[in-house]
Order: sequence, then structure tokens, then C-alpha cells
Amino acid sequence: GTLAVTFFLAKRLGGITLALPAAIILATMPGFIDNFHRIRVDPSLAFFVAAAIWCFAEVYIADRRWYCLPAGLFAAGAFLVKGFIGPVLIGIGWLGLAIPWLIKRIRGEGKPQFYAGVHCVGALLFVILTGSWMALFRLKGGADLWNLWFWENQVARLLGTSQEFNHMRPGKPYYY
Repeated sequence: GTLAVTFFLAKRLGGITLALPAAIILATMPGFIDNFHRIRVDPSLAFFVAAAIWCFAEVYIADRRWYCLPAGLFAAGAFLVKGFIGPVLIGIGWLGLAIPWLIKRIRGEGKPQFYAGVHCVGALLFVILTGSWMALFRLKGGADLWNLWFWENQVARLLGTSQEFNHMRPGKPYYY
């Protein structure tokens, strides 16, 4: 899935001459081979992040507004797989696509419309899926498990302040 999404994203960004080498290079990288043939969280995160960014590329480059809907689903998948870091990574890619699109619109190039409606529906899908999971997790898991997952494993790791889970190294605040 990650290779297919990489191919489609590279094809949208640079054409078929870029897409095939991008997928082949990724498929033959030692880190990809080592991590993606095992059942781990990170390959799923990579798929969901790349898929959401590809969907946003379809929105902003190919003018396919309805791709905001699967982007919201893929963003929810990224959150459910790894927490807040998934949507943060997607947000970086989204900015890389949305800012040039906005600059072109300000300059009067392209269609002047904004896709607020489908963006809102995609965001709503994200909020419904992740919010319902978080609410159920809080209700069923209890306060202690919620605090461990939300405050220590999500917020503190995202801010680089977590001392739990062996993710921080002395003198290396951005290890995670």
C-alpha cells in the first residue's frame, strides 16, 4: 500500500518518469525492507500519512475536491495507529500543498474557489472517528490508562518531555 501511494503521489507531483523510480527506490531501501516486512506500527503510519498527503495532492494539484474525504479517513487512520504525530506529519505535507495553491489564488492564477465544504466534511470524518475512539477509550480504559496514553504517551512524547517508554535519551531531546 505504501509503495502504491508513493507511486501515485510521485506521479501527481512529477509524472510517470518520477513515479516509477520513486517507488522502486523506496522498495529497495534497506530501512524499508527491514521495517515493512514485519508487523509494526510504523509501516501503517507511513501508509496512512502518505495516503493522506496523496489525497491532498489530488485536491490541490488536480482539482479533485472530493479527495478531502478519503484524506480525512487516512488522517484518522494515522491518528489511530500512532496518535497525534500522524496528523502532525500529514499537516506538514498539507501545508506544502496548500500554501503554493493559496499563493497562486492570491496572484489570480487558477480557480478562485476554496474547498471549504469538502475540507469540513473530511475534517468531520476525522473528528468523528478519532473523537469517538478517544471518548470510548477514556470511558472504558479509566483515568489512569487515559492519563498514561494521552498525557505521557501522546502529549509528552510530542513535546519531547516524556521520560516513559524509553523514548528520550539524555542530551537528545528530539530522539523520538
